[in-house]
Amino acid sequence: FKDKALLNATSTFLSKSSTAQIYFFERFPFIDMLSSGYALHLKKYLNEKKNTEAQLFGNCLLYLGYALSNNPLRSKIITIINSIELDQTTHPFPIGRKYACNILENYLNNNTTELERWIALSMIEAININKRKKEHNNFPYFQFVLADVFNLIERPKEAKGMIEICELDYKRVPDFTLDNGYLEALDLVKAINLLQLNKPADAKRILYRLKSTDIVFIMHDYFLIQRLLVELHLIKSKQSIKYKKMYQEIRSLIDKRNFLFFKKKLEKLS
Repeated sequence: FKDKALLNATSTFLSKSSTAQIYFFERFPFIDMLSSGYALHLKKYLNEKKNTEAQLFGNCLLYLGYALSNNPLRSKIITIINSIELDQTTHPFPIGRKYACNILENYLNNNTTELERWIALSMIEAININKRKKEHNNFPYFQFVLADVFNLIERPKEAKGMIEICELDYKRVPDFTLDNGYLEALDLVKAINLLQLNKPADAKRILYRLKSTDIVFIMHDYFLIQRLLVELHLIKSKQSIKYKKMYQEIRSLIDKRNFLFFKKKLEKLS
């Protein structure tokens, strides 16, 4: 990922390799670059792996990249996503992303009726999904994705509900290996939710012990923007050097990743 030339030279081969489809594209989707170049490689993967779960996974990521970059192509992709039928074997991550994409789409379209319908459906799914497969009880994949999107659209009550399910139902077991940085990303999701619930002191307690460098590397900048928005909110003086420096850092990250969705959030704090 650090070497664009290498990625460009190898992604066609990787997309055709059954092993790389799993361990490169599916295990490590490059969220940070979804709006700035990685869609090209995702499309290669989608052209090669045609099963239901792969098509749902890839198209949901394409959608997220378009939504975060304010690209109207997102509405075309949501149609594809909703035409894909799910079954009991589908992993909670792509299922969660389907719900999150529909929530984000209806939020961006100001379609209140459909937004509330998808939110209600996601809350029901969040309670029931962990009962399907025991191996999915080790990390709250579905609830993690949904809590994140609820933070994005500033629905703290619903995000809190998702996080409570995480706390009540999930535990790590000795023989389960989770990629580094996911638990830290979940902690940041909790901190953002606490701030939106008007509990800044509790949000600060999490941020104090959480290093941004510990966030899973494939979505480091995506979450760093969100963390810095929280920290900017907590700075009392907009005239301070610290505020101005952080404001510029957020703008640079938004421009670097083409995550234009966050510009409005930044403008609210200016």
